[in-house]
Amino acid sequence: MEMSDSEDSEEPVAKKKKQQENAHLLNLKDENDSLKCQLEAYKNEVDLVKQESKNSVAEIEKRLKTTQQALQGMQQQLMNSNQQLKAGEAELAQLRQLKQNKTSEASGEKTPTKEEKQVETPSSSVTPVTDREARLIGLISTFLHVHPFGASVDYISSFLQRCEIVIRSSDIEDLLERFATLFKQELHGVGASIEKRWLFTGFKV
Repeated sequence: MEMSDSEDSEEPVAKKKKQQENAHLLNLKDENDSLKCQLEAYKNEVDLVKQESKNSVAEIEKRLKTTQQALQGMQQQLMNSNQQLKAGEAELAQLRQLKQNKTSEASGEKTPTKEEKQVETPSSSVTPVTDREARLIGLISTFLHVHPFGASVDYISSFLQRCEIVIRSSDIEDLLERFATLFKQELHGVGASIEKRWLFTGFKV
């Protein structure tokens, strides 16, 4: 049976249409594979950022703990030094009194009694630190420890704000000045660009 001319012309059209559909499906498959690869790359990047963030927090907490321990050790050393100073002052006062007694006996003068004369010795006391101040000192020490070239009060204030601590810049500067054995101020720059920076010196002997 012979095919008509219309049937002969329809066959290439259907074949071409099928080829176009196959090509379109291949393009869709390629796009789908590409999107899957991009999604996997984004997922890996997110996991990497999460891991880096976790490591960064752990490192800061570790340094904060080390700094707090160092601060406690320095406070204990300061208390021990004050106790030794008081003991030395008391011993010195006794030696002075003994020397004065011998001098008075040699000259025939009456030695003043303890009630008549007391040797005044300077008193020393440890600067009291509140829980809030101890936390601030620990955080600032950790922050400055990772900034060896120092940081301005505004920079420190910005860091504390990220830690959800509300404090004025003037109060931060007062705290740093009170603990001169832990923090030191230096000037950087010249002329109009001069800047005051604070450094952590707690580990320096």
